[in-house]
Amino acid sequence: MSQAYGSVGLSWVKAHAGIPGNELADHYTRVALCEGEDLFVPAPYSYLKKYINKLIVTDWQRHWEGSHTGIRVREFVPTVDFKLLTHNRFLLFFVSGHGPFPSYLFRFKLLNSPNCVCGGLGTPDLFVLDCPFTLNFHMTLPADNNKSFWFKSVLKNEGSFFRLQQICQISDRICTELKSRILNVLPDLVIVGNLMSAGIVPFDFTDASSMEFVLGKYLSIDNSDRISTEVLL
Repeated sequence: MSQAYGSVGLSWVKAHAGIPGNELADHYTRVALCEGEDLFVPAPYSYLKKYINKLIVTDWQRHWEGSHTGIRVREFVPTVDFKLLTHNRFLLFFVSGHGPFPSYLFRFKLLNSPNCVCGGLGTPDLFVLDCPFTLNFHMTLPADNNKSFWFKSVLKNEGSFFRLQQICQISDRICTELKSRILNVLPDLVIVGNLMSAGIVPFDFTDASSMEFVLGKYLSIDNSDRISTEVLL
């Protein structure tokens, strides 16, 4: 065709209309598909880059969905993305669950119990939603099918980063107190006292009833041996 410049033209014809030239072209097309040789046609760099990236993301997504690890992370990040990047350690603590939380440290025998001092299972969700020690920084988590949208909104919200930072610092302080526990008698009472001294006060401990409410799952305080709130201070 390159040598027939000026003598070759292009025109539209109906498909399968019985035109001899069109039928012959269809015939050789089928022959080329079955018996033809591969023809190297150079592609522009931009196309190759886009094509390779698409293959990488597809393979990455397949591996991500079939992985037996990262189950909690997939709830917040169901799809892989080259553009997703965060260096906020506190957000990573919460999303992965790998951080200063009793339930995580208990897995490695660094704590004797996976529970928080408040009595609940010391998971990231407890500290973000329910723990009385982090009451001032609680957040509202969405339903499971909306966690990915919640995660994206947190990435753009400095206030959410601050809340997670405060929550993780409080949970880290609780874990430190639990790890450094050296008393066998009323250890949780001493821990709460230390947390209060650090300014982390979930309730008003001016009366014994409030104190017993928080420690009730751990302590059995009867009227004959009532503990003064002065011990907390």
